[in-house]
Amino acid sequence: MTTSALLRPAARRDWEKRGIAIPGLIRNGNFYFTELKAFANGLFDAWGGLDLDFLDRKFQSGWISPRIPDGANFSAHSLIHGKVISGSWSHDSNSLHQRLVNDLQSLNPGQQDLIDFEGEDVEIKEGVRYAKYGWIRTTPQRKHQSEKCPLGETRYAFIRQKGQVYLVPLCIYADGLIDVHPIFGEEKLVDLHELQRMLESNELCYAVDDHTSIEIDSLGRFEVSGVHPCVYSSEDFMSEIEDSILKLNGVPGSIHHCLLVHQEYQKNQTPENKERLKQAYEAIPEHKRMYAGDMDSKDGPIRRIIYGDQDSDYDF
Repeated sequence: MTTSALLRPAARRDWEKRGIAIPGLIRNGNFYFTELKAFANGLFDAWGGLDLDFLDRKFQSGWISPRIPDGANFSAHSLIHGKVISGSWSHDSNSLHQRLVNDLQSLNPGQQDLIDFEGEDVEIKEGVRYAKYGWIRTTPQRKHQSEKCPLGETRYAFIRQKGQVYLVPLCIYADGLIDVHPIFGEEKLVDLHELQRMLESNELCYAVDDHTSIEIDSLGRFEVSGVHPCVYSSEDFMSEIEDSILKLNGVPGSIHHCLLVHQEYQKNQTPENKERLKQAYEAIPEHKRMYAGDMDSKDGPIRRIIYGDQDSDYDF
């Protein structure tokens, strides 16, 4: 099982930062592949922070799921959408729940100083309700290098190994190495050159054909139909990985750079600045361009500047 370090300013002790990530599914209308995380201080992450009590509630409500029913819609963020037509699963709710509890036990055998929400997962600040623990920032950790491991982040992809297609979280590190091993807890580090070679040889891919058998290590195996990929080219996929490495090193990524150029254009609307904006926008991987804006208008304002009104909207 991969480990993750919890990076929170409020963390008071080193062991509070240690965590374990396992594969899981969130049912929020559709079923979404994710990493479920357990931390040594009793905090769990399933698209938001949970204590032991709320972890149990999320399993009972079906928010955390061990499997995808046949015929249900499935999604892996920034990778694919599709429908599961058949599946074979390793867990039921009880066993997946117990696996997370066991992970906590391995991280904190004495069960000391565990976080307790005291029955409420929200708190009120100035009359507004906030989740006690919302988005939890984590970084993957390399095997045998937990103390000085470079910062990292994950993005989903498919790895082909011995004839089987695995859905995996790639671990991308600030030093330019990427963990492409399909088995949780194992490791195979490659550089960008090798990652490009894997894409070209189809060992690594960002889309699969209908009726492909997909395995998620220790969770199950299933087939999908009606597959809709989210990434449109290998160039876009590699650009996104390179963008991640830049951001992990504190360098603005392509989206942030585009927004800065957009601000400059708004101040000084010259043909030269419009061309700079066009270049900055088109440098963003196509599947990420919608994020060059706010949640409502997305990249519409920038597209209208560059291409005119006839090419400013997406169909969602």
